[in-house]
Amino acid sequence: MTEAEWLTATDPTPMLAFLRGRVSNRKLRLIACGCCRRIWTLLVDERSRAGIEVVERYVDGRATQQELSAAQEAATRAADLPSWRHIRGMYTDEHRLGFAAAAVQRATRPTEKPDALAEAMKQAIHFSWSAESIGQVRSRVQETSTFQCQIIRCATGNPFRPVTVDPRWRSETAVDLATGIYAERAFDRMPILADALEEAGCDNADVLAHCRGDGPHVRGCWVVDLLLGKS
Repeated sequence: MTEAEWLTATDPTPMLAFLRGRVSNRKLRLIACGCCRRIWTLLVDERSRAGIEVVERYVDGRATQQELSAAQEAATRAADLPSWRHIRGMYTDEHRLGFAAAAVQRATRPTEKPDALAEAMKQAIHFSWSAESIGQVRSRVQETSTFQCQIIRCATGNPFRPVTVDPRWRSETAVDLATGIYAERAFDRMPILADALEEAGCDNADVLAHCRGDGPHVRGCWVVDLLLGKS
């Protein structure tokens, strides 16, 4: 994959394959969680929502392997409800709810294999909308893939131009902002973070553009992680 292909990709699968061995399992897990959080309203079973929340705590060392395993089992049970497994017809509300729950089931599993993550991401959104025709479904699938690529770029940045943090950028204000953004998913504060970084001496165009861009942003955003020393 070339840099130009990375920046314009609309299919997450080759991007994830390219990332094999280049990013942490934490990043891969948070990418999957970010996709599932986009369909949060479809996760009507509390076990599905809890599964994502446990994964997010686990990658930061705030949940144990035992807790993660329990969350995986619960998410599997939520995705295996008889009412969802025996759906008649396509693109019904129940069908979309079932696929949403299945997405969480996949996202709570280990994500060392990018192809497994790609499948979880596809499940996460492809059936998130009701559709009246195959044409509409295909349009939504393409929209979904594009969104997922944006999530990957938010989490990993441009691997062809890695950025090294300048210690000056880690001013008290910038770090406090990054900490709050991460903990609260307060991504509306990203432009404020850009201002704080500039005041601290940051003139990196990629960093500032990402903070001031339209997003989407997810937990695991590469700029926030850079400031907080997360990989």
